Amino acid sequence: MTPEKTKRKAQSLMENVTKLQLEGENLKNGLYNSRVGIATKIAFSFLVSGVTFLVLSVILDSSILALIGLGLTFWGALFLFIKPMQFVRSTILGSTMSSFYLTVDRILKDMRYSGAAFYIPPFLAQVELPAYLKGLKDVTVFISAEENTQLPSIEELAKRKFLLKRPKGIILVPPGFGLASLFEKESKINFSSDLESFFAEFLRVMVEDFQLAREISFEFVDDTIRFSIFDSVYKEVFFESGLKSLYKLGDPLTSAIAILLAKFTGKIVTLSSYFIHEEGRIVQVTISFVEVE
Repeated sequence: MTPEKTKRKAQSLMENVTKLQLEGENLKNGLYNSRVGIATKIAFSFLVSGVTFLVLSVILDSSILALIGLGLTFWGALFLFIKPMQFVRSTILGSTMSSFYLTVDRILKDMRYSGAAFYIPPFLAQVELPAYLKGLKDVTVFISAEENTQLPSIEELAKRKFLLKRPKGIILVPPGFGLASLFEKESKINFSSDLESFFAEFLRVMVEDFQLAREISFEFVDDTIRFSIFDSVYKEVFFESGLKSLYKLGDPLTSAIAILLAKFTGKIVTLSSYFIHEEGRIVQVTISFVEVE
């Protein structure tokens, strides 16, 4: 297969994934709107009943009917003005992510890329960027064609290409990008704090506030961070057999951790180990910082 045909095929696959994601969002919005419609009908039925009882209480001079009317009116207003929360089963979360990893696997197989994945921050802490590169603000993932390859330059990343020739590899939006963005939006990140405090706060929010796992433990060892995730809501994706990109990129929660570590430290990070134990109940990950020469 010629490089041009491979490039067209890879781009076509990514377009299909984007299309599937949009269809999923439309279905989700449709389901949510239907639930909102049901809640609205219930609210109005309570309000109508409550007003009816209040009118009857005045006509019949009954305090009991007045209390019933006030109660129904209260619950009607509650249903009307408080939006229903959206809950998603963990099996759905994992299943919807499988298409992303399957597509990346197919691209890597067709292009015969076997290198590691590197989470590259918006800018490197030790590099002074020129003004025309200040727009680089998102963490990206570079998957190299071969092991021990050179990492792309800032100029190459600024072009926002999918396929890179020098060095050879592909640039992807990491699977945990949305989750990391949500954490930044919902939490007050203190970038002036030390790394260990920042990491502990992030994991606390993931477990206690977002409830994405039962527990996450971690330890710092030299230039690596080792952590274990217990009962992740994304564990359904682990049951998809043969996902090589999962071990390169990590599941969405692991990916979000890598993104925020890269952004917080200004260093390139990579998953040096990724193990799944006890049928997906425990995931053990080691993230390493990559020194740039």
